[in-house]
Amino acid sequence: MTIQTWIDLVYLLAAVGFIVALKGLSSPKQARNGNLLGAAAATLAVGFTFADPAVRAHGLNLGLTLVAMVIGASIAVPAARMVKMTAMPQMVAIFNGVGGGAAALISIVAFVIDQPGKPALYRIAEVLFGVLVGCVSFAGSAIAFAKLQELMPGRPVTYPGQQAINAVVGATILGLIVATLATDSIPLLAITAVLSLVLGAIFTLPIGGADMQRASRMFAPDSLNTRERSSSRRWRSHASICISTTNAVDWSPSQETLVKRSGSLRSSATLGQSSRWIVIPRPSEM
Repeated sequence: MTIQTWIDLVYLLAAVGFIVALKGLSSPKQARNGNLLGAAAATLAVGFTFADPAVRAHGLNLGLTLVAMVIGASIAVPAARMVKMTAMPQMVAIFNGVGGGAAALISIVAFVIDQPGKPALYRIAEVLFGVLVGCVSFAGSAIAFAKLQELMPGRPVTYPGQQAINAVVGATILGLIVATLATDSIPLLAITAVLSLVLGAIFTLPIGGADMQRASRMFAPDSLNTRERSSSRRWRSHASICISTTNAVDWSPSQETLVKRSGSLRSSATLGQSSRWIVIPRPSEM
């Protein structure tokens, strides 16, 4: 078999690995193994990509790619190792947003490379899908990170005609996608990318800080969901009531997952803003 055949087989194997990894991420018991399997599949795919003669033939691009990988790893690895578990939703949101932005940029570059010839219709569709999903993920994750990190107000941002504006933006994007498929136009693709960024932002802005972790699940891997569910069950098993500085609130399963910071607990679910909480153990645990 030729090297290209081996590369295609490895890509297929990596795709299967990603699917199995996602299945593992749906269970708390298998989430760690799912993460490891996904990382191994990605490493295998990237490694065989460098084995492609077409990639190695462009020395400058190959060098720039390796430099970019080193810079990314030098930022991501320390950040992942030093982040507190209470800040994990923010980290996952921003990392996932960066991945979405990268996917959108790669799609745009692939579209430009195919010019001035007429790309196949399926390639244009792939590019448009990558641009739409990547830009929405990037903008939505950026808003989620800013609200979770309290860089912007956590309250819902609403305005008159919000739903109608969302519908108009979505319909305009669909029209631009059809037009781009028909005309193979780079300017139309650029407008689609900009409006996709707008859609991701206006879709996330109306969501309040208390529900932002739920919203980030649309932009983040399912491993975060299992970790949050497990953490929520642990808090419910150890706490009977939560007392703020102003009032007492009976604990209920619907209460938002509490966030431990500075030796105390904070929740924005009840009062709509930051509140200090003290967890009192059940009498049997005191």
